[in-house]
Amino acid sequence: MDRKCIGMTPGGQPHRSYDFRKRQVQHSDQGTSGPLCRVPTGNAGSESPQRRQGREKGIGSRGASDEAAAGRKADAETRTTSVAADSLCLDTGGKIGSTCTGLVNKADWSAKLREEIGEAGGRKKANLRVSAQLFAVGLEQDGKKLLECGQWLRFREFLQSGAVKLRSADFCNQRLACLPCSRAATLRNVRKLHSKVAEYLVEHDDIPVMLTLTQTAGDDLRERFRHLMDSLKRASERRRNAMKGLRVRSEFVQARGIGFFVEVKRGSRSGQWHVHTHALAMVPRGHKFDLPRLWDEWAKCTQQDHARVDARVTLAGRELLKSGHRFASLDTKQREKLVGDLLEVCKYSLKFGDLSASDVVRVHRTLKGRHLRRSWGELRRLPDESAGGDLTEDDGRYVDHLFRWLDGSYRLLRSEQGGGNTPQSAESIDLADCPF
Repeated sequence: MDRKCIGMTPGGQPHRSYDFRKRQVQHSDQGTSGPLCRVPTGNAGSESPQRRQGREKGIGSRGASDEAAAGRKADAETRTTSVAADSLCLDTGGKIGSTCTGLVNKADWSAKLREEIGEAGGRKKANLRVSAQLFAVGLEQDGKKLLECGQWLRFREFLQSGAVKLRSADFCNQRLACLPCSRAATLRNVRKLHSKVAEYLVEHDDIPVMLTLTQTAGDDLRERFRHLMDSLKRASERRRNAMKGLRVRSEFVQARGIGFFVEVKRGSRSGQWHVHTHALAMVPRGHKFDLPRLWDEWAKCTQQDHARVDARVTLAGRELLKSGHRFASLDTKQREKLVGDLLEVCKYSLKFGDLSASDVVRVHRTLKGRHLRRSWGELRRLPDESAGGDLTEDDGRYVDHLFRWLDGSYRLLRSEQGGGNTPQSAESIDLADCPF
């Protein structure tokens, strides 16, 4: 692995940046004034006098001489001492854009940052276990991607509020095998759906209702998933025929639009695969679902004698019913409850905490590439998922912390202060934006 540095021009701008996804350095035509990030590796750019002397004495021999080995050892000690000195660089003087490098001691981190790094480390170790299972079943490409996922993390710590957010990282985008990527996909859904639903509620006087549609559990995951998708298709056809005036009754016509999100988990008692869906329904004010009829209709769609359905008004819907106003008339605190509702509806597609590594691999192999959401009516044509920033932006001064996974834990390589409109050299690092 090569040693990569990010230098600064006399004007304070970066002259080259490291692209962590392409694993290469991107240069510019500007000059340098010194390294900004120093990563200790075995392939150093400069030699110590001992190593140079040993190398010169070892010329013409097949193996490295004792002097050359001693030179390499001395050079490694020199680099270790340099990193240890860098780790003392904690005081940036409070200047915007100032930088410190090195493996900073955990004692100097804030409690929130230590908590976030601890959770990230736990998720990384879980990924390593799943990656080993992927290699064992012959999915070497997927296992390699998962093994490299989360090698670099960039956290942003806001000085005023104390909040810590993961701003960017190198993700594998395997949402059914990787917990961090599953979280990213969930919050991308929430961000996009929030924009869609908020715009819809401003134009329509509707009440958001959360639905949970279940089916019997089974041992065959593929069959249970197909059965759920076929049941949703039959329910969609019944709703469409009822809206056309045909002799079919459907309780789903009470909603102008519905968005469905599939969730997979193991049954707590049976241990079988429980594939079900959560949904957000837009119900006009004054309308409501007849729950017994909805139960019967969903049982017919699933071709079962009994199928459980749950319907409840969301927190934002309760505020709309309590106030009697439309969504645009609610205050900021009341409108923010819609985000919590969407987080509840767009849960993880997979309950990672309840599954073993082998179960995660089975779900990944079975459902990889499948669409895990459906939408009807006014909620059709949901925006495509795309990478982006956090759900909310926190203004003010902040500190960016760049971490790397080394020797079984995350090590801090660099911290930099920033804020306002000041250009930040940290933005020269080409990382995929993280949505959470």
